[in-house]
Amino acid sequence: MKPTLSTALAIGLMLAAGSASALEPACETYLRAAEKSASQPSRHSVTETGGVRLELVMTGGQAWTRFDGGKWQPVKRSGKADPLAAEKQFVAAIRAGQYPISGCRKLGTESMEGRVVTVYAYSVAVPGMPAGGSKAYIGADGLVYGQRSDEAVVRHRYTGVTAPKP
Repeated sequence: MKPTLSTALAIGLMLAAGSASALEPACETYLRAAEKSASQPSRHSVTETGGVRLELVMTGGQAWTRFDGGKWQPVKRSGKADPLAAEKQFVAAIRAGQYPISGCRKLGTESMEGRVVTVYAYSVAVPGMPAGGSKAYIGADGLVYGQRSDEAVVRHRYTGVTAPKP
């Protein structure tokens, strides 16, 4: 079964979560990184879930997506269809305490695509989404470069992002 863009975005948003006030320091670190990442003007994200690879490119106020290396398709960036706005809203809802985050802890450092990242573990409770722990890979610049859960692996790149050729 091929996941829809909304399913893939929901998984990505779940991985991009944070939480409400008075957070454990590791949860606050992660939430700040999710907020900073959601505010970047350009991003190329690759999500692998259920044997499917979904790519999302956002740059220059436009977005494109493709499944399994297929043809790039434009994504309407307005209302609920705007993946960046949806991510910002989700992170804000986490900050407001609508979705609890717990179990945040720093696991150590790793190398990811030539970049040293700090790995954080956390769990987020989102109704209708599978429960379970996730990991975030945060660079020294405070951006989330990767995420992992039982359901998906996501990698993000913020520099050198260009609009795909149709």
